[in-house]
Amino acid sequence: MTTTSKRLLPVLLLVSGFCGISYEILYTKLLGNMLGNQFTISAAVLLTFPGGIGLGTLYAHRFVRLLWLIEAGIGMYAVFILLSYGWIDRLLYSGVPWLGVSMVACAVVSVVLLAIPAFLVGCSVPLFAAYLSTLRSTHVFAITYGIYNFGAALTALTLEFVLLRVVGLSTATLLLAWLNVAVALALVLLVRSAPILPEPQQARLSFKARDLSALFLASVASAIFQLMMIKVAEFIFGPYNETFALVLATVLLGIAAGAMLAGALRLSFESALIITLVGLALLLALLPSAVSLYALMYPNVVNTYPLLVLLKLGLILALMGVPAIGFGATIPTLLHEHQDVARESGQLLFVSSMANVLGFCLMAFLLHRFFDYALPPCRVDGAGRHRRSLLPGAIPARAGGGLPGRGRVPRGSTPGPRAHGCSKSLDADGTTGRIASRRPRFSQRGVACPYSR
Repeated sequence: MTTTSKRLLPVLLLVSGFCGISYEILYTKLLGNMLGNQFTISAAVLLTFPGGIGLGTLYAHRFVRLLWLIEAGIGMYAVFILLSYGWIDRLLYSGVPWLGVSMVACAVVSVVLLAIPAFLVGCSVPLFAAYLSTLRSTHVFAITYGIYNFGAALTALTLEFVLLRVVGLSTATLLLAWLNVAVALALVLLVRSAPILPEPQQARLSFKARDLSALFLASVASAIFQLMMIKVAEFIFGPYNETFALVLATVLLGIAAGAMLAGALRLSFESALIITLVGLALLLALLPSAVSLYALMYPNVVNTYPLLVLLKLGLILALMGVPAIGFGATIPTLLHEHQDVARESGQLLFVSSMANVLGFCLMAFLLHRFFDYALPPCRVDGAGRHRRSLLPGAIPARAGGGLPGRGRVPRGSTPGPRAHGCSKSLDADGTTGRIASRRPRFSQRGVACPYSR
């Protein structure tokens, strides 16, 4: 049964990752329908999920024999929320009459409803790492971290482009909930048939304060980077759900790749930071070219929706891939060796999660004011080609999204400039124009995904 365990456990880990990140997205939508104040709900989710996940990772080692119950609890809580949705709605609005007008009340309700699933989701990675440590002795956390985040990247794309469009919000939530329950049942059978329960460990690694401080700062930077790239991508492609999904999937794929590379190449923490810095430098260098390429290719793919999505995904990967790999490698580089992998990974993930919360707060409520997202004047011809080069040091705002395309605009794709809050004035011949974008408010939506450090 050892061979079967080695094959089945990574599959269950992948499915758990596939389900884990989905609940943050789904609960945001469900609470938005219930409470209505989307801004407050998004901010509450942005803080509650990484905070709850951080606490879950910190205390996960205490529940090492209960992984099956935690996976079942994640799924059954989602089922409970769906089945009692109407009752919760009536109870809240009858017991809290100011709920619809009070931002504080909306935030408190969101935190209370999300705290349990966030904590449970946070327990998954450390506990799966502990189980995997009974089957292999090297690169345990790097492999666990990589597989989990790869599954999370798959769900970011599947939710947006398949599940929510085909079956809707409630059915998608139920499907993912029953997937979690199926993982729980498979874990019960696996534990009974194979010796994969880890034994309690008395010894454990101790991390230097210098390393923890460096990880904290890197994780703050990671959160700021994620939010900034969401906004930059929205300015280029438009503020749509598909843009958010593509950025989220890119971040998670980068984290998965970074974790695997850190284990395979035994990268040092310093090497991970160097990769990140090189990636950020490439991003700044390639950004104007990426906008121009999107403007050039847009008229050729606008009538073929899959090609348009692939073009956006390719550009986002080119811009964000290397920095995301660097950020994803940071924690695995500190865990090449382990004694009690559940406790040790939990400590590092807790530090990273709390740093993510701080980074999200700093970017969403403070730092975004100092970023100039305004679009410099540019020239676009009738075919949608970008004519004037971007001003030095400026970040393009919705340059690609404001490009006029020929033919109809497929569902979910980027419409004309007016949908972006832009104004367009054509020259006398009607073939050239100038796009000027307003300076928008910063969205509170973020990539607060499980273990996206």
